[in-house]
Amino acid sequence: MKIIIVIPHYYKYDAKSVYGSSSEGRAERAKVLSRMLNGLNALFVCPHGHSELTADDAGNYFFVGYPANAATRHRIDFFLCTSGENHLLGELEVDSSVHWQQVNIDVADPRYLGFGCHQLLRQYVGKYDYYCYMEDDLLIHDVFFFRKLKWFESAFGSRCILQPHRYIGGREPYAREYIDPALPVVDKLVDFGDGNPENLRLSYLGEELVFRRSHTAHAGGFWLSAAQYELMARRGDYAAPKSDFIGPLESAATLDILRTFAVYEADFPWADFLSLEHIGQNGSRYHDYRIDKSAFAALGYDVS
Repeated sequence: MKIIIVIPHYYKYDAKSVYGSSSEGRAERAKVLSRMLNGLNALFVCPHGHSELTADDAGNYFFVGYPANAATRHRIDFFLCTSGENHLLGELEVDSSVHWQQVNIDVADPRYLGFGCHQLLRQYVGKYDYYCYMEDDLLIHDVFFFRKLKWFESAFGSRCILQPHRYIGGREPYAREYIDPALPVVDKLVDFGDGNPENLRLSYLGEELVFRRSHTAHAGGFWLSAAQYELMARRGDYAAPKSDFIGPLESAATLDILRTFAVYEADFPWADFLSLEHIGQNGSRYHDYRIDKSAFAALGYDVS
């Protein structure tokens, strides 16, 4: 598949900011974006191989390398959208095989940079199989990520989309913590009585998975097939700057998909079915945090 990923990237240090793009140090933030680009490229684009033991006519053994994972290789074009000189692109350590280019977008308020990314995406309608918007601190680890999206769409149609769960390396007692809760603003923006079911079910590897209507929706981006993206790009207000969903940064990632699609996510017993890692600041965002110990105990975990 041919995939376009647009990434808004802005850096200007502000110790009071709640966003990693401003509160992390320059070197740390440059490493985050470098890791994202290199990681996605290594997972989906770079050649993979396997070795076979072979003998020549004289009976000498040696190994020969052959391609592997050809069915999961994609072409990804990365567009890094910046505003003025407030960026770290000159400090990245990115593999030469990464197909990326910088696009400078003139915006009076850098918080609305993401909507410039939307306008850029729209210029490439009809040229890619998947159209993606990703904040600059996300990393996918699942080589079947796009295959799963395609499978979900084939089952339920282009008007339903599947969003990944976003996680960080968790605090005790977790090894992994999913960080995006249900949000009251989603209930204000979405008509959940629109006729789309609350739960969808599909058989996967011999188990029935449940995909629930998302009251979160936010995962720092969207990953849409060509058919899905064209549905969204035809909206009259698509790419227009907005801040209805929390703020302009979150709205750029999530508001248009909320207004265009019925958004689903894997229910939490299967949260890892489609997930991605938030690799920026990994400190918890919740100051008053309490663990439901009885829920963990019911599953055999002692979190006392």
